[in-house]
Amino acid sequence: ESFPVMSAVLLLFDAFSRFKVPLSLP
Repeated sequence: ESFPVMSAVLLLFDAFSRFKVPLSLP
């Protein structure tokens, strides 16, 4: 059973986006 790569990429991108927003604030 292999984990869908596309799902992993989307999850990582979503988590990165949510983490990058507050990080870019002054």
